[in-house]
Amino acid sequence: MTSLILCHRCADEVLSEEQRIDILILNAGVMVPPTGARTEDDFEMQIGTNHLGHFLLARLLMPLVKKTAKESQAARIVVVSSLAHVNSGGPIMLDNFAYKDCKPFRAYSQSKVPAGPSLFEIIMIIFSSSPTSSSLGSSAKS
Repeated sequence: MTSLILCHRCADEVLSEEQRIDILILNAGVMVPPTGARTEDDFEMQIGTNHLGHFLLARLLMPLVKKTAKESQAARIVVVSSLAHVNSGGPIMLDNFAYKDCKPFRAYSQSKVPAGPSLFEIIMIIFSSSPTSSSLGSSAKS
């Protein structure tokens, strides 16, 4: 999840080899890596891994998830989150998405803001999909 190119490759492989996706669990994550750690795409490591990689992979796999849901009414999306979002200091800092000069635990907390309820809402709004989506964590919505 630390490389958007690898997320594309993963999705391409899944889409070429699988006929259905019954469950998509978004659970990769890092917490408080060394100061200054960056993804291959130069995002702060935690937001890149804990949210951007998840969101991209979900978006790329959504056609197969939706196809499965249409055929069986059984596709699921599970987003694993954390209570850490309550320490984020407010909404996600879109004006400082690189999280420069941001303490590591605050950056981790910020990365969990969209990973829970927000990602659930984004998936439902953007894809208007029929798959069932759930968020696991103390901030769970389902």
